[in-house]
Amino acid sequence: MDTLALLRHLRIQIWDIKMQLWQASFLSFNWWFIAVTVAASYAIWWKLLDKRRVFELLVFGSFVAAARIIFDDWGISSGRWTYVIDLFPVGYSLFLNDLTVVPLAMMLVYQ
Repeated sequence: MDTLALLRHLRIQIWDIKMQLWQASFLSFNWWFIAVTVAASYAIWWKLLDKRRVFELLVFGSFVAAARIIFDDWGISSGRWTYVIDLFPVGYSLFLNDLTVVPLAMMLVYQ
């Protein structure tokens, strides 16, 4: 088996394991905690947002989110860390840290 075929086979095995983990944690307390944290973060951000500067803040938040995704992708791909509970079973668990809490908090600080 060549290297690329082995890599593909291992990725399929990882996908199967991630699906089993996600099915086991779906609708658990931790899953609901993450879902509520995401929803509450957006609600608090919208309430405190300076709506006159929405475009500027969204551009800033996009840069923060992109940097977080790159950093997180490096950490997960290199095996430095992993996430046990995922909101969705697709890809990495980006919602809580990379696309919600950190960018929204940084936008509030920036404004």
